[in-house]
Amino acid sequence: MAVLWWPYAVVRTLYCWIALAILTVGLAMVYIPSAAIGPNSRLVNAFERFWVWFILRGSNVGLRGHGLENVVSGRSYIVMANHRSMYDIPALHYLLGKSRDLRWIGKHEMLRVPFFGWAFALSRHIAIDRQNRDKSIAALKEAAANSDEGVSFVIMPEGTRSIDGRLAPFKKGGFHLAIDTGLPILPVAIMGTEQLMKKGEWWILPGSIDVFVRPPVEVDDYDKSQLEEFRQRVWTDIRDALPDLPAEAQSGAA
Repeated sequence: MAVLWWPYAVVRTLYCWIALAILTVGLAMVYIPSAAIGPNSRLVNAFERFWVWFILRGSNVGLRGHGLENVVSGRSYIVMANHRSMYDIPALHYLLGKSRDLRWIGKHEMLRVPFFGWAFALSRHIAIDRQNRDKSIAALKEAAANSDEGVSFVIMPEGTRSIDGRLAPFKKGGFHLAIDTGLPILPVAIMGTEQLMKKGEWWILPGSIDVFVRPPVEVDDYDKSQLEEFRQRVWTDIRDALPDLPAEAQSGAA
């Protein structure tokens, strides 16, 4: 079986990368002008949904959502999820962006990346500029206030993908944003994506993803003097939803 695995893995991975590259380029040609004209339009959202659906479907990935009843229509959240693989992004976007406005929060530096950065800059997604945090906070507040269906702003608080599957300490930035905007945090645990495509590898293998949506953590219960407690609470909620984590005690403090 090991002899047959390598040719299968190579052919399958090449197919996935080639198909995704062709779709991404073709979709970008219509997405960028559409986002420039109406970044909040349903057409732009449909393009994004189709793109992530194709990634999952084309890679033969099964996706199971748990606890989706914790996402209440009309409420806005800051979504925090663990990060094990590039497949976390399409899994989250497909599940949580189905019937609501889903916006990703990224670093301002990513806007310099050709094509991807240009599309991000024109879209409704938000790049945090550390030199002008007030502007970023105002953008989050305005989006939440103007949405009847609710908005989900997604942050990966570990800052990078996990190599060994462990849950790394959470960075403080997302918790400052939650307190500054008054938006509750929606903890989300993702399991299985590291089996599809590990950090530092280019193989794309079939498999399944489980996404566990936990009850929201209300920001009204915390202020900036309780930031460490706030961060530990969300970290623990996500850790407890990941049954494949090692049993030894860990901490969410950086």
